[in-house]
Amino acid sequence: MAMTFEIRPGERVNEVELAKSLSVSRTPLREALNRLMVEGFLTRSRNRGFIGRPLDAKQVFDLYELRRALETSIVTIACERATAEDLAELERFVKASKDRPEDADAASLLALDEQFHERIARLTRNDELVQAVKSVNARIHYVRWIDMQNGRRRYTQQEHLRLVKALKRRGRGREPHRGPYLAQARPHRRRDPHGLRGDLHARTGNRDRARMKKIALIGFGGLGSIVASVLARDVELRFVAVAARPRQADKVRATLGEVPLVDSPQALLAHAPDLVVECASHEAFHQYAEPVLAAGIDLIAVSVGVLADAAYRERVAATAKAAGATLEIPAGAIGAMDAVAAARAAGLTRVAYVTRKSPKAWSGTPAETMVDLKNVKSPVLFFNETAESAARIFTDKANVCATLALAGVGFDATRVEFWVDPGVNKSVHQIEAEGACGTLTIELANNVAPSDGKASLLTAMSIVRAVRNRVTSLRI
Repeated sequence: MAMTFEIRPGERVNEVELAKSLSVSRTPLREALNRLMVEGFLTRSRNRGFIGRPLDAKQVFDLYELRRALETSIVTIACERATAEDLAELERFVKASKDRPEDADAASLLALDEQFHERIARLTRNDELVQAVKSVNARIHYVRWIDMQNGRRRYTQQEHLRLVKALKRRGRGREPHRGPYLAQARPHRRRDPHGLRGDLHARTGNRDRARMKKIALIGFGGLGSIVASVLARDVELRFVAVAARPRQADKVRATLGEVPLVDSPQALLAHAPDLVVECASHEAFHQYAEPVLAAGIDLIAVSVGVLADAAYRERVAATAKAAGATLEIPAGAIGAMDAVAAARAAGLTRVAYVTRKSPKAWSGTPAETMVDLKNVKSPVLFFNETAESAARIFTDKANVCATLALAGVGFDATRVEFWVDPGVNKSVHQIEAEGACGTLTIELANNVAPSDGKASLLTAMSIVRAVRNRVTSLRI
């Protein structure tokens, strides 16, 4: 809101109304407003509180001047440090961006433009330069949005293509009408009599290169497409393959550009991913999990209800161990798995999963044979068994049950309660645990993703978090 001038210049921020509209308390809101003030998006008056920043012409020109100086240096360093593979990927990104519809909204076009500049900054292997570019982009975001609204798109894309070509030439030669910083896009060599620069680059450059991940995605339905659309904005990640149905090719291309579609584990592994993410189905897990893990490649998977089969679970674990790979299971639609897993080390005496759904939400499931859904007038407990039984009978709940069972006390000791409740309009999940560390109770009422209408948004974001944790230096 502050970035896009929804809070107008000079307008006082009504903290009470803003907290109400965002459904947050005043304390985290005040922290966010203070952060925006520090970063120059708001000002503060003793008598009026937080105020929308002024739209000052001189400040805009100053920021553009800073951006030009900053990106001149970035391009110069990128010429030295970017690999041929890096530049090929950058060119693919630009060409895929060019294929966006002519009537695409300015906000999405501006997001692509900002991604492009951040990707170039990443080629320097310098995190401080990346943060500086992000900061400047954020502060000129509104002006750039106006620029896009006024038809700047075509010229921006032409400049991006020329810049990529200049980078591939390592800045040699000149090209007419090029952008303001291309003239300096040449490798520069300063005297380094002690060889310190090469040693430093060997340490930091190789470290950052190792932190960048090539991702292969299994599944591009509601869940997979959401995950891909979010992670596509991360410059530390590069999608190299997607296992999806042929009819999903256009959807994949619109989200990720020209990423190859594959239909077998062998075809997927041929693209040499660093990490594979599964968000498809139990069948897909059975097809891909063991070949991926056997190849020594880590797997993040959500269709883990199949692991209720003890023999199969042991086989998958043995495959991963033998190859030195890991199978990571994100929390998915439920929370507090880190607390449950930590408490297990000290000893757990009880773990239970309780879910409440409306009669309509239970229709089409085995619940229809256990309770008269049409005549339920008050909450009814109709299933109270082990996680193993729940995963076997209610296959749509198998993934949640398996995740909790694996984090806690196992499939046979984890209790599962299913309620039909005409008073709820969302899927309500409750986790209960008791043990040496104390008691834990967490309740979630999850929304589905608005773009899909079916997939759990929290599940998608838990996958995103698991992937991002692979490339960040600070993990929570």
